[in-house]
Amino acid sequence: MRRLSPSQPVVLDLAEEAIECVVEVVDRDEATLRPLAAADAGYIPSLGRAAALVFEHARRRARVEGAVRPDAAEGRLRFAAGAGADLPARRRSTRTGVELAVELGDDGLVLRTTDVSLGGLGVRAGDWAAPVGATLPFALELPAAPPVRGRARVLRVVEGVAGLEFAAIAPDDRTRLAVFLIASRAR
Repeated sequence: MRRLSPSQPVVLDLAEEAIECVVEVVDRDEATLRPLAAADAGYIPSLGRAAALVFEHARRRARVEGAVRPDAAEGRLRFAAGAGADLPARRRSTRTGVELAVELGDDGLVLRTTDVSLGGLGVRAGDWAAPVGATLPFALELPAAPPVRGRARVLRVVEGVAGLEFAAIAPDDRTRLAVFLIASRAR
């Protein structure tokens, strides 16, 4: 990252696409980036994702592996070199932005989802700080249907949002969830 400087053009490589950016600030192993197209900042999920920063240095192409997440400043991104190993692989199933009640853990804590998929869900964590890696029972409330129950693993809790993946869910519950998600997308 010492090879970067403010105003330097860089490309954020996200595997399936690239975002052209300009470096605004370099601080040790992190850099604040301004995407050339402001809307591109919204493409990065709040929990972050693995990425690589590609740029020219001494007439050669340099590539730094790491992770990117939205920065506190609107329309900006924050790249951290060497990070991203703790981020799970890119999700395999499409998530639907839907707000539902979900009961987590044995204490009956009820939170609201930010999105739901066949593979997991995001919840507004607030002050809840579940340990990453913990597996918890859950009951996801569906409109006009019994709750979907199972066990979910906490992948991460970042900036008030927890990402959970389904660790165990009954086939009938998965089917009802799939029907709900298909209907939600059709609206």
